[in-house]
This record gives sequence, C-alpha cells and structure tokens, in this order.
Amino acid sequence: IQAKRLETLIQTNRLLLNEAVKPLKINIPKNLNAKEAFDFVDDAVNKEYSNVLEKLFIQDTTSLNNKILDVLEDSILDASEQKRVLKLVDQTINSKVVNGKLTGKALKNEQTTLRQKAQAFERKGGIEGEIGVAIRQIKNILQDEIDLQNPNAEALKKVDSVYRNLRPIEDSMLQAATQEGIYTPAQLL
Repeated sequence: IQAKRLETLIQTNRLLLNEAVKPLKINIPKNLNAKEAFDFVDDAVNKEYSNVLEKLFIQDTTSLNNKILDVLEDSILDASEQKRVLKLVDQTINSKVVNGKLTGKALKNEQTTLRQKAQAFERKGGIEGEIGVAIRQIKNILQDEIDLQNPNAEALKKVDSVYRNLRPIEDSMLQAATQEGIYTPAQLL
C-alpha cells in the first residue's frame, strides 16, 4: 500500500510540475527525480527570463513619469504623502534610468520592489494603506508601459505565469525535504 501511495504521489508531483510549466512548453526529462526535475525547470525558467528581459525596455520614461504624477494627483494623498511616494519612485524607478531608458532587468526588479512595498503599506491600513494603493497603481502603470512599448511583452507574461505556478510547488518541496521533495496534496495546499 505504501509503495502504491508513493508511486501515486510521484506521478501527481510530476503532473503538477508539467502543468505549471505548460505555458512555456518545457519538456522535463522523465528520468529525473522530483528535486532534479524542479531544478531543471527552475533553470529553464531563469534562462527564459534572461532571454525575455534582454529584449524588454521602456524607452519613453517621460510618459511613465507623467502617468505616475497623474495617479498621485488623483489620489487622496496630501502633499507630504505624495512626496513620500515620489521619493520611493525616485529610489526604485528613476534611479535605474540610463540614457532615458529602463532595461528589462531593471523593470523586473522594480516591479517586484513596487509589489512588495505596496503589500507592506496596504497591510497597515489607514493612510499607509492608501499609500500602498498608490504604489500598486504605479506598479500597474509600469506594467502598462512595458506592454505598450514592447512587442514581446506577452513572452514576459508567460514566464511570469510559470514563475507564479512554481512558487507553491517549491514551497511544498521544501516542506517535503525529508521525503526527497515528494510532497503531498496537503503540503501543496
């Protein structure tokens, strides 16, 4: 019974991993164990990120900055809170502009930073929560600019979706480290 249960878990783990990487059509070699298969996929996704990010950029940062200012003007934030958000934008986005252009790697890093900052502020609630809302809107504007200025932005969305799919699997495998990375549905949930 235990052997059949283990075999079923291994098949389920492989099926879930294959499903997670489906948007990128990554073929996982069948002879790999759970940890090796995940490492193979992780390497493939990282390579795909590198390939996609090399081709991404925002050429017109003036348009981006104008849209950010519009968001702040439309928000309920007062002048001091707006300055606080603008300081964050300067640190995260504007400081990475080189020759009026943002590279793909900088864009990805800034998206991540803005998402984390927005979540941190939103959890606090009150006016801090409103600052978080403004930061999230700025992150969305950044994504819109990426989409507008890059014909291959769809490729980034595919890689992002696979990355999001892999995070719960990675967490489950860490929980199941003593079982050679073979996780149960409960660990995945």
